[in-house]
Amino acid sequence: MSDASEGNVGIRKVDRKFAAQLLKKGEALPDVERKLLARGLSPEQVAVPLNEFVFNYAIQRLRSGGRSADVEAELLARGASPRMVELNIREARRAIRAAVRKAGLQNVCIGLASVLLGGFGVAMMVSTKSSHGRFGAVAVGAIVLGAGIVCYGVYQIVTGWGGETEHDLSHIDI
Repeated sequence: MSDASEGNVGIRKVDRKFAAQLLKKGEALPDVERKLLARGLSPEQVAVPLNEFVFNYAIQRLRSGGRSADVEAELLARGASPRMVELNIREARRAIRAAVRKAGLQNVCIGLASVLLGGFGVAMMVSTKSSHGRFGAVAVGAIVLGAGIVCYGVYQIVTGWGGETEHDLSHIDI
């Protein structure tokens, strides 16, 4: 099987759709490659939908809790070349880590906003010398919650991992 990378290789929409239907039915990658070559596509053109399939499959399985070794075994069983599998799993894991880091940055921003709002509430309460017990508890709660969210976001940014059990990253947008 060809390991050519996707480039600006032109492939018709109908050929891409044909390949996707075959792969969705569960056909082995070498069989799909043969059928695409028989349709007159070059090896570089054939590599595009096959690489897309392997990458998307790896992303989907890793996000839903699959281990890299299991995903690799499944793709090899479908006839993908070891090099194609290795490269696409590596890229899929990189994309997932980038998405987790992005979510971490969002969590840091949300947490900081919560801390600032809670701090503003405490400052208003202190400056007016009022003793609104419930309001103070809510303001302090916002500060504590915001600090926790900031810590979690920093953890995501530093590690690229969300702390989920196993690899359940289905809530992360890629």
